[in-house]
Amino acid sequence: MAVPKIYAEGWSKTEVTGRWSDGKKAVILIPSAELPVRFSVRLDFNALLTPKHPAQAFTFMTGQGRMINETKLTLEHSDASVVPTLDKDHPTSAYTALQVDVESPISPVALGLNPRH
Repeated sequence: MAVPKIYAEGWSKTEVTGRWSDGKKAVILIPSAELPVRFSVRLDFNALLTPKHPAQAFTFMTGQGRMINETKLTLEHSDASVVPTLDKDHPTSAYTALQVDVESPISPVALGLNPRH
């Protein structure tokens, strides 16, 4: 079952290629009222990598700050999927938070890939 996600703090607007994080921390709110107390979600993601920025590390945390997963992407493997198991923030919560920490975020402008006019 596909669970809709609400992109809260730390996300850009949706683009044709997807959605970018806007800094070191991004939060996804998962509507969880109808889900069991413990559930899994699948997140497919990739990183903007170049020879100037050849690797990017991500840490996935619960809303309470518990680390769920750490993933490092490289030029050879610039996309990944993670399937973290989450516990609802509270048994009656309408939403469960998932935080993504980006180790060293960088923008296309900083890499010289999308100069501003």
